Amino acid sequence: MTAYSGSPSKPGNNNSYLNRYVENLGTNVTPPLRPQSSSKINSSLNIASPSHLKTKTSASNSSATILSKKVESSVSKLKPSLPNKLVGKYTVDLSNYSKIELRYYEFLCRVSEVKIWIEAVIEEALPSEIELCVGDSLRNGVFLAKLTQRINPDLTTVIFPAGDKLQFKHTQNINAFFGLVEHVGVPDSFRFELQDLYNKKNIPQVFETLHILISMINKKWPGKTPALTNVSGQISFTKEEIAACKKAWPRIRDFKSLGTNINTAPASPEEPKEKRSGLIKDFNKFERPNIPVEEILITPRKNITDANCSDFSNTPSPYNEAPKMSNLDVVVEKRKFTPIEPSLLGPTPSLEYSPIKNKSLSYYSPTISKYLTYDTEFYTRRSRAREEDLNYYQTFKYSPSHYSPMRRERMTEEQFLEKVVQLQNICRGVNTRFNLYIQKRLLNLFEQDILRFQACLRGNKFRVLSSMYLPIRRAKIDVPHVEAIQSRIKGSRIRYKYDKLKFTLSRFSCTVELLQAYCRSKLLKTTVNTKLNDIEISHYPLTKLQSYMRASYVRKKVMSLNTKLNDERESIMKFSAIIRGNVVRCSEDAILSAVHDVHKENISKLQSLIRGIFTRSCLASIIYSLGKENCNIIQLSACIRGNAVRHKVQSLFAPENNLSETVHDLQGLVRGILVRYTLDLVDDIVEYNNLALFQAFSRGALVRESLDQKSSFYKRNVRSVIMIQSWIRKSLQRSAYLELLDCPNPSLWAVKKFVHLLNGTATIEEVQNQLESCQASLDSENMKKERLLKSIRQQLNINGVLDKFGLLKDKDHELGISDSTIPKSKYQKYEKLFYMLQVDPSYWKLLYLKEPEFVAKNVYMTFGTVNQRMNDRERSYFTRFVCEMLQNAINEAPSIESFLDNRSQFWQTILQDFLRRESPEFFSIIVPVLDYLSDPVVDFESDPYKIYQEIHGFSSPQHCSPVDDASTKNKFIDNLRCLWHAIEMVAEIYTRKVHTIPVEIRYLCTKIFCYAADKNIEEIDSLRAISSILVNVFVSEYLVNREYYGYKDSNVQKNNQKIDILMKSLATVFEIKNFDGFLDPLNQYANEIKPHIKDVLYNVLVDPEYEQEGDRLIYLDMVSPSPKLELLTEKVLEISGKFEEYLNEFPEADILHDILEKNLDNSSFPRSGRVTLELDASAYRFLVSDDKMRKIYDQVKRAFVYMMQIEDVDTNLYDLSISTILPQDEPNFANFLEQNPKIRDDPMIQKLKPLKYFTLKNVTLKKIHELESTGTFCSSDNKLQNFLNDIANTIKNPNYAIDYVTQEIYITKETLTKISEMNHSLDIELSRLKKHVDHTIKDFQKAKDFSPVHKSKFGNFKNAVKKVQGRERSELQGMKFKWNTKQLYERGVLKTIRGEKLAELTVKVFGSSGPKFPDIIFKISTSDGSRFGIQMIDKRKGPDKRYSDDVDSFSFKDLIKTQVEPKIETWKLFHSNVVVNNSQLLHLIVSFFYKRNAL
Repeated sequence: MTAYSGSPSKPGNNNSYLNRYVENLGTNVTPPLRPQSSSKINSSLNIASPSHLKTKTSASNSSATILSKKVESSVSKLKPSLPNKLVGKYTVDLSNYSKIELRYYEFLCRVSEVKIWIEAVIEEALPSEIELCVGDSLRNGVFLAKLTQRINPDLTTVIFPAGDKLQFKHTQNINAFFGLVEHVGVPDSFRFELQDLYNKKNIPQVFETLHILISMINKKWPGKTPALTNVSGQISFTKEEIAACKKAWPRIRDFKSLGTNINTAPASPEEPKEKRSGLIKDFNKFERPNIPVEEILITPRKNITDANCSDFSNTPSPYNEAPKMSNLDVVVEKRKFTPIEPSLLGPTPSLEYSPIKNKSLSYYSPTISKYLTYDTEFYTRRSRAREEDLNYYQTFKYSPSHYSPMRRERMTEEQFLEKVVQLQNICRGVNTRFNLYIQKRLLNLFEQDILRFQACLRGNKFRVLSSMYLPIRRAKIDVPHVEAIQSRIKGSRIRYKYDKLKFTLSRFSCTVELLQAYCRSKLLKTTVNTKLNDIEISHYPLTKLQSYMRASYVRKKVMSLNTKLNDERESIMKFSAIIRGNVVRCSEDAILSAVHDVHKENISKLQSLIRGIFTRSCLASIIYSLGKENCNIIQLSACIRGNAVRHKVQSLFAPENNLSETVHDLQGLVRGILVRYTLDLVDDIVEYNNLALFQAFSRGALVRESLDQKSSFYKRNVRSVIMIQSWIRKSLQRSAYLELLDCPNPSLWAVKKFVHLLNGTATIEEVQNQLESCQASLDSENMKKERLLKSIRQQLNINGVLDKFGLLKDKDHELGISDSTIPKSKYQKYEKLFYMLQVDPSYWKLLYLKEPEFVAKNVYMTFGTVNQRMNDRERSYFTRFVCEMLQNAINEAPSIESFLDNRSQFWQTILQDFLRRESPEFFSIIVPVLDYLSDPVVDFESDPYKIYQEIHGFSSPQHCSPVDDASTKNKFIDNLRCLWHAIEMVAEIYTRKVHTIPVEIRYLCTKIFCYAADKNIEEIDSLRAISSILVNVFVSEYLVNREYYGYKDSNVQKNNQKIDILMKSLATVFEIKNFDGFLDPLNQYANEIKPHIKDVLYNVLVDPEYEQEGDRLIYLDMVSPSPKLELLTEKVLEISGKFEEYLNEFPEADILHDILEKNLDNSSFPRSGRVTLELDASAYRFLVSDDKMRKIYDQVKRAFVYMMQIEDVDTNLYDLSISTILPQDEPNFANFLEQNPKIRDDPMIQKLKPLKYFTLKNVTLKKIHELESTGTFCSSDNKLQNFLNDIANTIKNPNYAIDYVTQEIYITKETLTKISEMNHSLDIELSRLKKHVDHTIKDFQKAKDFSPVHKSKFGNFKNAVKKVQGRERSELQGMKFKWNTKQLYERGVLKTIRGEKLAELTVKVFGSSGPKFPDIIFKISTSDGSRFGIQMIDKRKGPDKRYSDDVDSFSFKDLIKTQVEPKIETWKLFHSNVVVNNSQLLHLIVSFFYKRNAL
């Protein structure tokens, strides 16, 4: 496809290919789909018809009709209002703009043209051109939707208004404009995408689409809309506006053009339908001239003159003055093409050119796949009808599937191949022509450079040939002072040039001074702003620091006082106690002494008198009261005694009838005694005469008679009895089979029927041991890889140190390693830590038990990527973390019912956050339900009293029920129907759109089903656990938080009440419970839908392959490029610090201890901003403890398989494990082993000593207890149902576990092979690097001469004296330099000397008062440059001399290694007496020994 640059409104820009494309497009692009059934969802009449909201449609139609009539009457007279920036016709001086600014000026002119046209059509004022280009005024699509509604109201019925912020629902406005673009017939290469406008990705493309749309409307429907006004040269823009546009869109291109003949047919259906009036009523009717079928295409081709065939006589003499390229150099060649078949003329592929990315001549253009798919216009119209029709889902009917019109007929293979070949030919032709055009455009861009290059080539060739055929003979002329003359001439020319520049500059002296002043002011402003920002930033921390310092000072003062008081605490307490005691004693002694001395005897006498008087008064009162009643008391006592005697006498002489009851009781007792005595006698007689034996004979005869009768009956009906028995066994076997297959928690009775099928199956221990060995090898290879990478980085750092000091002369690039094979690992320990946090969720789980708020706040960000969105890898790991927290919540819950009742658990919160961030697109599934709930007619109120009050405005009378009222009853029934319809809509999502649910949600449903089954044996609880995710998490997230996804409610409070009722009803239905209260009538529907709900819940579960793919991610990470994690620096430090704080809570053998064994180095971290971590997968270790638990679990499972065939227990495995061993169990076990010899070869059976059933059961109980202690399960809760479920699954697929482990072994071996190859290559590279570093060090050491300076004539004599005196051992050999203590200290080499005060300031009255250093000399020498000796000589005498002469040594390579990771800052020499700085020592060695010539 060709496209010329320039304004679309300027003539002369023709595009032949697009002209033929738009001319040959017919009106039958998308014929209408015929309905397959009479249901509303498939009815084209329903889709094509207007909305059922009659009042709203009629109002909009009436307003649109009046508006369209007004526009049609005035459009011919209407002229677009020009902007205020117009300064007249062609009065703008464009010479002030640069070439780039002119491009942006032309772009703003095109924007202004579009703005003027839209304002004229919609009769509203738009923002300025800069606001349209740079601002957000177009992003909501309101102006575009108004334009669409103005041209044709049928294309958009509702415009979502602009609010305070951009919302997701604003995309409806943009999609409505896309409908107008589709109906007008704008080619796809000129259309913009939704994200170009909504996400502000490419605003220039939006205006290009608008420009093309306006041009096509004016050409195809002239007079309907205003003409496009060309404002180039008439409108002015400031340079600030152009700079703002350039800053927002640094790369723009000129608008493409469709040419002058625009007759593209719109893609609209043919069926007649009622149109609302607009500027364009029917897109099928437009002006279209007769265009011949055959057209001659002209492809311009540039005639490039060959340098070899050029005429040298015509070659321009000066090569820098090449003539400009004229149009005469272009040769136009006409080519005739055969007529193109109309069937091949489809929508034009999008061939966009980018100067950065080269296009390949591929068979398939970027948008070919779009036109090979089904047509989507039918579904667009159907979705539009669904939005407008509130009762759309109430009359749903099934219909057969149908194809789109593009694929109604099935093609043969030959026809299909012919179409493919034709399509490939078209694509090749289009791409070839496009590539040629791009090459021509590139040649036009570099026209002047190409001409100069050609001229240089021709001149060079001419000079070469001239020198060959016309040799110039130059005579040797010796002219004196030629160089001086030439220099004077050159100097004169240069001075003239500079003077000319100075004169030119003097003209603009004011401008230069202004520029300088502006620059100085700008610099001053920048400096002031920087300081103000620093002050503003540091003000709050500084005040806080000051307050901390003051508080610290006060606390130190108080603490010092407290410490002093604490030291004397006992003394102070004793002293205070003594003082208090003295005070108390003084006061008491004063009182006692005063009383005792004066009134002692009188007080004692007074006390004794008071006591005596009180006692005598009490006794006298008692005696006096008794003395008055003495006679009466004596008489009363006599009467009482007489009355008692009389009663006794009367009882003896009472009548006989009063003793009748007593006599009868006595007689009964006597008779009872006699009867019992008689029975005892009879019993003795019976026992004596063998009555029991007689009874036994009698019973035996009766039993034999009954058995004989049954035996004879069985013999007469033996065939019938056998058939009945077989039917019973068949029925029992069938019920057990169905229970085993269908029930998630089968009973022990059903599993026992088929457990014998597992006898003789292979055990998993052998393959498990093989897997453990492979994993151990993989761990060792990973550790080896870590060591190799660490060594390679160390060698590279050594190489960098050598390069830093300039010791590398010839850099060998072949010995380097690319960054792709070796990660940078700037933060190696952090990268290992955060990889383990992603892969192993147990770390976060343990930290959650300690710091739940911290985990909830920070766990999500550790699974993000560089673009802040999770990939499939991070999604899988995050789902595993949610599973871990889910399992922890189930295990900690006392029962499954309490777990389901808790609606505010941590795993639910993070799962809803995951859906909100990672899966907002699934909100479209719930939108129909929300639209239904937003209907004001829909109501879920089920209380008849409230319904009655809502209808009548007052409460119902007390003497009658509100249901008796007809209107209340009908409203009550309608509300229940609406509620049930909403429930069915949600159930329809899980029925028909189950594959659109995120796979992470389905995986969590699968895991919670298994966890609930292990927790409780009831099937219904497992299904309710699934519904807790589907309803309480998935549906609840999108319904409750709908405003987050851009959904707006007309009545938020009312809809919240509806959603609350709907969520409770959904929980009741999906948890397979019954409604109560006023919703009780819905139980008949709920009972009917229960089987369907069960099927829905089972269909949500995913296959085990998804979990296996997640298990393989760890192996894939080990051989793939390192995944990246981007976090804030403060978050990285905060998370790592928290795990370092709780490090002791993790097991001692955990890899986390190796990672955090030392404090993490955060010195290389930036103080603020984000850090990108390249996660290190080699940190992962396969835990042996997990493999051990897996073995124990498998052994317990096999033991239960054997025990079920020995004992007859049908309740559960827990009863089987603790049941008492009967005497017949041991023989049964022995026979069982004899009948199954393969079981005897089981390693678990072979380890039993002795080989008895009791030993097997005892060992199994110990292993169960071991598994319980690790928290794998709780036998008292689930009665070991998890083992029974596992056995049942093994019966269904016996080889699943072995195949799974075998597959993991295969993956482990593959990973091991790849890592071994990587380690081999890294080992080779390491050896090469070591050789390279050693070779480099040896090279620059050999290049230097380290021989000592020539000695004096007394040197040999001195050596002889030293040898005689034995002092030769301390003499250094080779080149040596000496420094005193002050020199080394000032250079930073010397840090400390034990016992010496370096740079100590001493004040003297006379002389110097500067810092003083000890008189110690250090000599450093080397003879080969690889090993250096250092000698310390203490020149001091007397008591000041502390050190004797001593010699120490070090190697140059060891000194370099101290500068790479792990860095060593200091060395201790001379028996740890002297501390030196390694980096400064290295700098000193290099400066004096290797670069001494540069000093």
